[in-house]
Amino acid sequence: MSPKVLGVFVYLEDLLGAISLVKDRGGRIHTVYSPIHCEELLKAVGSRPSPVRFATLLGGIAGLLGGVGLAIYTFLQGGFVTSGQPSP
Repeated sequence: MSPKVLGVFVYLEDLLGAISLVKDRGGRIHTVYSPIHCEELLKAVGSRPSPVRFATLLGGIAGLLGGVGLAIYTFLQGGFVTSGQPSP
């Protein structure tokens, strides 16, 4: 079992320095948490874009098509009621 290290840093420069030091010594970074989006941090860790974005896109498209389809279906079934009177 390899040793594990947890670090908490206040400044971004300190975090980037620690990451480069660990990588220079042959270590591996498993997880980094940050409250902000930082391109330098993503490059230092070597992370890739998440595949979840494609599932989100497909879900959004399915929701859009489902909502428009439901609106069209209800219009065709019930007609367009004006002044509270149903169409003949």
